[in-house]
Amino acid sequence: MLRYGREFRSIFIALSVGAPKMGSLSFNSLLAFTEDNPYYQSLVVNPATGLPTAVQYDYSSRETEYFVQNDWKVNMRQTVDAGIRWNYFGGPSERRGELSSITFGPGTTFDERFAGASVGKVSRLFNAQRTNFPPRVGLAYDPFWDGGSSIRAGFSLSYEPVHGLTLLSGTGNPPFAVMATLQPNAGYGTNILYGIPVPNNPEFKTTLNAQGGIVSPAGTPPIRISPWMIDPGLKTQYRENWFLSLQHEFAESWIAELGYIGTNGINLERRDDVNLFDGDLLINNGVQKRLNHNWSGVAYATNGVTSNYNAMTAEIRHQAGRTLSLHADYRWSKWFDDESDTASSFWADNSQGSRGAQDANCLKCERGRSEFDIPKRFTASSCADSQTWCRFPREHQDLQTRCLHPAAFESHSVDLFAADLCAASGG
Repeated sequence: MLRYGREFRSIFIALSVGAPKMGSLSFNSLLAFTEDNPYYQSLVVNPATGLPTAVQYDYSSRETEYFVQNDWKVNMRQTVDAGIRWNYFGGPSERRGELSSITFGPGTTFDERFAGASVGKVSRLFNAQRTNFPPRVGLAYDPFWDGGSSIRAGFSLSYEPVHGLTLLSGTGNPPFAVMATLQPNAGYGTNILYGIPVPNNPEFKTTLNAQGGIVSPAGTPPIRISPWMIDPGLKTQYRENWFLSLQHEFAESWIAELGYIGTNGINLERRDDVNLFDGDLLINNGVQKRLNHNWSGVAYATNGVTSNYNAMTAEIRHQAGRTLSLHADYRWSKWFDDESDTASSFWADNSQGSRGAQDANCLKCERGRSEFDIPKRFTASSCADSQTWCRFPREHQDLQTRCLHPAAFESHSVDLFAADLCAASGG
């Protein structure tokens, strides 16, 4: 049977952040906190006024998919399904045209181009790929000609759109707003004003240079900005999936299944502070100059993360008449990736998760068990069909209506796994 179709989606993503009161303040000790002596402050401001400013972005994009699929019954024992799709995930636009990101400077290496880069208004954040053609194929085979057993296998490739956080995490980019950073001990600005309420600091009122950096009065160290950037060459992330299973009906309405599942994630999105270089503090007498002197820490969204998941599964299913089904399965798996534990607030090694990998040029150095890894897992569930279960005489139709309501019956399940069976990178 030949099937084909298409799908269109219009996506709208909005970000609205009110004007901050004091931004983010950091203290290097409890004593410094009690003495009202912060060493670091970041604040989203309007550079023309120096005052905290609200941020509003209204993104929209369009996604298109076409697919064609065919089923072939090779013989009485074998069936093959195969198909292919075309995915197009359009680049986002902003309702007011307020798109801001990086424009690289000249150079032959990434560091050289980044050091001369600027951040400001752009016509598009990245060029959407138009060459996404993921195939899918599946096989079902009856090895014993009895209809009681089957061998199933399949492979698919699937593309994924840009993650919403890649778009929404940028809360202040020139020229519309700046995430300004004051850190006098690192040479960013001269003075942090702190009190309750936090007073407005005139250092935040400034102008921007051609690279999106802040211009300071002569002889005064400039404050810096912390922009959010998206790689102009951002690729479409995708995953490869494959499986193999053996199903057998060992008793009437009892089915057992043994299987293997594998998944590779490729070109997954990441975000890193790439405004770093080895030896910065050593050659600059303890002051962090960074690659691009206009910015402090940056969040640079790009590709490069890989993940790998492999699982062995054992499953039993039973259909008890027309009303009740039972299900139990056990899964033993391993999940590895390069960067899932660099999101903030999860593990001890990632208190600055938005900074990404410790070395953005060595993702393999971050490889370990995924934060989502649950190596051993057992689940069991039961489900009752209320429409078959509930029968009432005509004079009690109100009771039948209530019984057929989804809230009138429950599906019971249990998910069992012990803490000592769980492992995650960074733990």
